[in-house]
Amino acid sequence: MDVSPWAIDLKLAPADRDRLEDPIRSGNTPQKLVPRARIALLSDGTCLNGAIARKTGVSLPTVHRWQRRVQEDGIKGLLRDKTRHGGQRGERHQRAPHLAHALVLSVDEKSQIQSLERTQPGLPMAKNQPATHT
Repeated sequence: MDVSPWAIDLKLAPADRDRLEDPIRSGNTPQKLVPRARIALLSDGTCLNGAIARKTGVSLPTVHRWQRRVQEDGIKGLLRDKTRHGGQRGERHQRAPHLAHALVLSVDEKSQIQSLERTQPGLPMAKNQPATHT
């Protein structure tokens, strides 16, 4: 898709516009769906994509992603996240269990942070400095 500073005109039918406006007004709509619906409604060819991003509180690539999704799948495309395959996300999930064991914190009522468990030794200090205690 050629990315223009102007929003593409998604040419939403009146019924589709109504289906998108209702969840925005509802207090029970999952919060991830509200910006998606607003992006689609504002993408009528009369607004800059940067303005849409500011009004909806998302990044410019996010505006482009949801505009493409509506073009490809209609407004039904706003209701689901596409599955990611491999890449960085898979790599992060592999490292996450290791990081979870590195440090566990608890916060008590007095807003003090206390270390409960550390499975790795402390980091070395500068020369002639005592070692850290864990």
